[in-house]
Amino acid sequence: MSKTAVLLGYAGTGRELASWLPKLGYSKIIYLDDVVANESVVGTIKKWNEFSLHDFFATIGSYRSMVRRLSVLETIPKELFSRAVSPHAADYSEHLGAGCLIYPFSTICSNVRLGDFCLIYHSCTISHDSALEKNCIVSNGAVVSGGVTIGENCYIGANATILEGVSIGDNCIVAAGATVTHDVPPRTIYVNPKKHMVNKYIP
Repeated sequence: MSKTAVLLGYAGTGRELASWLPKLGYSKIIYLDDVVANESVVGTIKKWNEFSLHDFFATIGSYRSMVRRLSVLETIPKELFSRAVSPHAADYSEHLGAGCLIYPFSTICSNVRLGDFCLIYHSCTISHDSALEKNCIVSNGAVVSGGVTIGENCYIGANATILEGVSIGDNCIVAAGATVTHDVPPRTIYVNPKKHMVNKYIP
């Protein structure tokens, strides 16, 4: 039976997802976006209730858009969102929350728990016994070692490595290419062990 996917966001995150959703049985893709207006976008996200019979996917994917992403997720019932795991990803997780997206060539290992609306980009590894709270974004090539805990609304930059057993608080950013060797307090921008800044991106 064919299905219709409603993508909330027309940026690269959404267009990439649309390229492999047909392999999961979706024959029609609808884009809603509050910023982009073109022939592919049928309306603004505020019109979501006109499409509530279909499966929703949150594809506002950059940390610069995190406040907008949060406002969208807070206004739409969670039960409308579907999970999507690329056919080219390996998912052995214990739990995937509502709206989770796992992109190609990523591996989610055993006993991993992902909260609602986590977005795992290409070629990431989330190792055993780790837990990501809701609305975390893990960018391309990042490695989360075993037993790691990551709080809500965090962004892990491309090719970052989080070492085993580390705990990262809510509303943190880990810079691209960083290696996290110790716990990170909430609302921190982590660049390296000697350079931290207060995260002011989320009010």
